[in-house]
Amino acid sequence: MNYKPFNSTAGYSIGITQSTVIDGSGNITGASATFSGLGSFSEGIDAAGGTFSAPITSTRLARLTSAVFEAKSANWTPTDADDGKIFTVEINPKSTITCTLSGLSTGIHFKILVLSGTVLIETGDDLYGYNDVGTGDTRTIYCIAPYTYFGSI
Repeated sequence: MNYKPFNSTAGYSIGITQSTVIDGSGNITGASATFSGLGSFSEGIDAAGGTFSAPITSTRLARLTSAVFEAKSANWTPTDADDGKIFTVEINPKSTITCTLSGLSTGIHFKILVLSGTVLIETGDDLYGYNDVGTGDTRTIYCIAPYTYFGSI
């Protein structure tokens, strides 16, 4: 494959490895593609599995797919694989279920959205902030250090 670096006066460049393919629709597949500087992508970016070394800014609200939402109706223990999820709870308004925090890696975070019922957040570790979520409330839980969690509104 012949490849040439793409440079633009718009301030961004693209580096492509030998195994990378750009199909007729402009989709990039393969081992890696590296973008540096500022770029404008009118059709958006699908960043499944992507990593970003700086904050991403947007003029629009992110479009969340159904994969980010997970319904809960019984006690559960989140894992590192749940990073970034939004857990939705819709149970009997007088019922309570428990979310147990244990062994999450630093930086893991998720949100709990209670449509009805109550979620009690429990841990044998340190928990700062709120430890319950009632009907109509949300909590974002952050693992801020090993065995240390913070629950925000």
